[in-house]
Amino acid sequence: MRAATVLAILLLAALAPSPAEGTHAVGNDPTCGTGQPVTATHGAGDPRLPTLVYAALKTGFRAVVAWETAEPEAARLSYSLDGGASHVLVESAPRTFHLFVIDGLPIGRTLCFTPLTATGAPAGSMHAFKTRNAMNAHDGTAYTLNLLVLANEQSNLARVEDGMDGYSRRLYDATDGHVRSGRIIIVFGDLQHHNAGYPTCVVFASSVPGCAQFYDALFTFGATPQGAASTFLDGIQMRSGAIWMNWYHQAGLVSTGDNVAAVMMHEVGHYAFGARDVYGGALGCYDAAKGLSVMGSSRGATEFDDEINRCPDESTIAGYAPSYPRLRQRFPLVPDRMGVIDPGPEGNGGIYERHTFRVLPALSGPHPVPALPETQDDAGSGGDAGNHLVSATPVDTGRLYQGTLLVPLDGADVYRFEAPAGSAVEVAVYPRTFACFQLLDAAGETVGGPCAHDGAAVKRSATAPGGTLYLRLLTGTSVAYRFGVGVDAPAPGVSDGAGGSPP
Repeated sequence: MRAATVLAILLLAALAPSPAEGTHAVGNDPTCGTGQPVTATHGAGDPRLPTLVYAALKTGFRAVVAWETAEPEAARLSYSLDGGASHVLVESAPRTFHLFVIDGLPIGRTLCFTPLTATGAPAGSMHAFKTRNAMNAHDGTAYTLNLLVLANEQSNLARVEDGMDGYSRRLYDATDGHVRSGRIIIVFGDLQHHNAGYPTCVVFASSVPGCAQFYDALFTFGATPQGAASTFLDGIQMRSGAIWMNWYHQAGLVSTGDNVAAVMMHEVGHYAFGARDVYGGALGCYDAAKGLSVMGSSRGATEFDDEINRCPDESTIAGYAPSYPRLRQRFPLVPDRMGVIDPGPEGNGGIYERHTFRVLPALSGPHPVPALPETQDDAGSGGDAGNHLVSATPVDTGRLYQGTLLVPLDGADVYRFEAPAGSAVEVAVYPRTFACFQLLDAAGETVGGPCAHDGAAVKRSATAPGGTLYLRLLTGTSVAYRFGVGVDAPAPGVSDGAGGSPP
């Protein structure tokens, strides 16, 4: 996360999660009728619903319950607080993946819930967990941090899963074993762009839509902000705070990307611990012998800097403040290191479990994806443009082409063209649905400056390195589009009045 971005969002860091409005009836039985004290903040599995998983999110004011069914149905969720007044949530459309998120919960209570079928009959057993998490979830050994992760369907799911595994090990190591992962629930489907159905997300004890952002982290190819992984400082305490892991530079969703585990750990440093970037100097706060700092610019770092183990080039970092004390301020039961960094501990704390749900758009919501036509004619090729550099469809410069993307069956189109070394290249794509497309060199590295919008078009300019360049177009939704490439000339369609309407 760039230092300038951190400064820009400091004003938002003071925002606190809004409490649930009004006073709601609660019972006096924190065991939910089980007779056993409820202490866990997460759980999984049910004799009748093996896919069931649930967790407290943020600092406990948000909860998530998810499961799958073999056939689409408009499932329901019955819940109460401490065995008190019961509330029932109903999905708006039949789905095979059922995601319920309850926001604005009182912290430190017992949430009791039962999954229901579309008819209101119990689909599984009654379950319960505590509405506490992160800095409220110390169990006498360590703090536990649960996360709900959304991976857009164009993400590389295997890399996301592997990255979250690595992040969990790094979290346990960087905090010297005092903070560990609990449940990480990954939803693989494009809920961000609404073609996979919406989560049922409400404010506690009401049907008022809640959760300005229902996930803790989003892996995506095209959601704001673009350019890097980023998050809010102390976002875990905010309703709208989340971590964005974009492919553009750092999220590692393509072969040219960075280390997912390392970047995620860095962003959690901001999100959960309030640590700031410590970029500066030639070293970027990297001391290989000590493994610090996670908040610096090296992805090889596995430890936080502290009062004694400081950044080796701290004199070059404006307003330098060590990271570990900020962690201890927010997680007060983490002891002082006293200058001794634990080189381990190995593993992830023994609590971590990852659960992945693959959401099929055609079955999971009210926004079906159009069927792939029998024939396509991308850029006059007589077929579908390839979705990799090796299968890219050749195009000429100075011409306006058209194509079609039909998600998820056809998630990307790649075109190639030639440009002499040193020539000025401009590419324009209509409509603006693409937000910011990829322009790549022969090695697959991104070239070109930032994207700019011209009317309904989005365009990108570059100085050609010489040889073959590639244009890769992808979206989270189905779209018909036009595009053109100009070499030492404007891209066709930008200045000739072609406009931005799709073909």
